[in-house]
Amino acid sequence: MDTPSRLVFETMGTVVSLDVPGGLDTQQRHELQGIFVDRDARFSLYRPGSEATAVSAGRLPVTRSSEAFRAAFGVAQDWYVRTDGAFTPYPPAGGMDLGGVVKALAIRAAGELLDGWSVSSWCLDAGGDVLVRTSATSPVWVIGVVDPREREHLLAKVRLDGHPHRAVATSGIAERGEHIWRVPGGDHIIQASVLADDIVTADVLATAVVAGGRGTMQHVVADQSSSGHPVEVLSIAGDHMVTGTAGFTDIITSSAR
Repeated sequence: MDTPSRLVFETMGTVVSLDVPGGLDTQQRHELQGIFVDRDARFSLYRPGSEATAVSAGRLPVTRSSEAFRAAFGVAQDWYVRTDGAFTPYPPAGGMDLGGVVKALAIRAAGELLDGWSVSSWCLDAGGDVLVRTSATSPVWVIGVVDPREREHLLAKVRLDGHPHRAVATSGIAERGEHIWRVPGGDHIIQASVLADDIVTADVLATAVVAGGRGTMQHVVADQSSSGHPVEVLSIAGDHMVTGTAGFTDIITSSAR
């Protein structure tokens, strides 16, 4: 339910919620919501008239698509290469699906809008993918990671402080079943959460770890560290084994029970 400090709306097949301690005015709330609505109209494969549907069906070449579409495709293609195909915009049945980056790009754009308005503290959650901003005087945001084995419990509570921006994204089978395109021969990861400074990085790599398994997890952690943008990962395998990088373990404030 909307309040002066909270905005909630449905889009992209999920629920988006924004918490701003100081609140936003009506025009700001409308503008921020429009970021998600506009991207949903362009990139949804459930809309017969969308640009994404035309590209995926082969009616519109990527080279003739809009600048916004080409930019999103470039992000997806870059991560496809960097994850050795564990993250992919190419469905097994053919065509193209940029859904793996579009929501995160919308979250990032919304965060940039809030920063442009000099909002010093906020928490933006789109379907469980979370981006926050903190300041030296603002309260710490605490984000819950649901245990996919017992969804009424939390696997962890994560404190998001110490950085101007911090992002957590979780991918897995608990909400939508086996919807992630898995790499043949990879470990059966049922859920992965990634902590990063950038929401697109967190969202893409959470999907990649579920798709590729422990080998992909090791690869992306090493790749991000070498690039100067380290990430932390918490994953749960089909055998219920929980594996996490040291940094993720350090920021867990409590376990599931």
